[in-house]
Amino acid sequence: MMLNGGATTGQAERGLRLTLLAISAFLVTVIIHLLGQLFAPHAVITEATQVLLMAFLALVLWVSTESPRSRFAKIALLALFFSWLGDTLPRFLDGDAGFLAMIAGFLRAQICYMTAFWSFRDRSILKRPVLIVPYAAVAIGLIVLCADGAGSLLLPVILYAAVMLWRFWRPALELTRPLVQSSFQFRMR
Repeated sequence: MMLNGGATTGQAERGLRLTLLAISAFLVTVIIHLLGQLFAPHAVITEATQVLLMAFLALVLWVSTESPRSRFAKIALLALFFSWLGDTLPRFLDGDAGFLAMIAGFLRAQICYMTAFWSFRDRSILKRPVLIVPYAAVAIGLIVLCADGAGSLLLPVILYAAVMLWRFWRPALELTRPLVQSSFQFRMR
């Protein structure tokens, strides 16, 4: 039997099984990681699951979207790759180099997310400037809290806070509906 997009019932069932398997792997990794953070923050299992989180989340995105993947899905996968780098590279570098590698990975991820969500800008809180105030207050508060300990890394901290402020330019609830409805083509149809 043919479904939307030319997939057969068997292909759809296989896609659903792969998606559920990927989600399960991700959730198990999240649970192990959170328990590790609570009870053994520096244990090998906690460190390993930190590196696996973004990889499994990327796997969930990959198997839950159809080929050819949308522009949004491709950019989100790139963002997850940079997030994975931000989690992984500091394990191989010491001191400030490790911190800068982490910031660089996550900064690139945030830029990818901003690019991916650009098409949703028509619903931006920038059209209602008063809604920007809480985001700006949080960003400024984080900079103030980090300033003393940041030392020579204060500029990257400020840059990261500015990018995060720009990244969270819209309320999360406004993102959910268009994200699910128009950005992904789920195999679960």
